[in-house]
Amino acid sequence: MAASELLHLSITEAVNAIHARQLSPVDLVRAYLERIEKLNPALNVYLTIRRPE
Repeated sequence: MAASELLHLSITEAVNAIHARQLSPVDLVRAYLERIEKLNPALNVYLTIRRPE
């Protein structure tokens, strides 16, 4: 699944995809972190962004 598709999943769809092993929770978090990093300079809504190691 492309990152842009992941961002449009409902929580139910994301949970079902994770349970079906069609989606990794790590991939979902990475997609959201990438979007936050892209948009936050303009929006300035997050004070700290911590990426998992």
